[in-house]
Amino acid sequence: MSHLDTQAEQDSSLWSNNPVLVGLLGISPVLALSDRSSTALAIGLCTLLVGVGAALSVFALRGRLAVNLRYPAYSLILAFITSLLALLVELNFYPLWRELGIYLYLVAANFALLLKMDTYYQSERLAWVFKDACRLGLGFLVALLLLALVREALVTGTVFSDWAILLPGSESLDPMLRQQSGEWLDFGALPPAGFILLGLLIATLRQAGLLQAQHFEARNPDEVKRERVTGRLKRKN
Repeated sequence: MSHLDTQAEQDSSLWSNNPVLVGLLGISPVLALSDRSSTALAIGLCTLLVGVGAALSVFALRGRLAVNLRYPAYSLILAFITSLLALLVELNFYPLWRELGIYLYLVAANFALLLKMDTYYQSERLAWVFKDACRLGLGFLVALLLLALVREALVTGTVFSDWAILLPGSESLDPMLRQQSGEWLDFGALPPAGFILLGLLIATLRQAGLLQAQHFEARNPDEVKRERVTGRLKRKN
């Protein structure tokens, strides 16, 4: 069993098995949309809704998918729910939809969600599937929002400065308002700052005892799976 299989079988958690802070999965939107708290909260909620919807859909299809068609089916389910959600966001939250951009559609390619789908498919407990999917989405949301709060506070000195963009029918904000920042703290809005601050956040939470490093049993590389051969081998003339 691989490390990813072991991680997928573990119960999701806000801290001990957080997909971002522990598994380092799905960090592309985390780094791209963590410069503002409003967009971080929005993409986190979208990921939560897609994850729960996909988990329930996969659970409803258990026992009806061929083994070689499971993961293509999981991908199609994630893509369908993500596309439907993106359409609703575009119709009701157009400025927010424009700010999220392609990362809203990339929720369908979030590996942290795809990794858990087969576990939900093989589960026989609907309540556990729903709770675990909620914990998985909330773990992603918490990690993204924590990083966004730190970055926005460092750059602008405020948090949720453009909260109005989260309201239905809101108008886009003046781009000049987003550029108000200090001098040296402008670095916090740059992509490299996302990597650095994420690493510092993980180190701080781990030092506080909230995160625990995952430990996997090492396999002996010399171990080779032996095939059982029945019958006699015929000698070729």
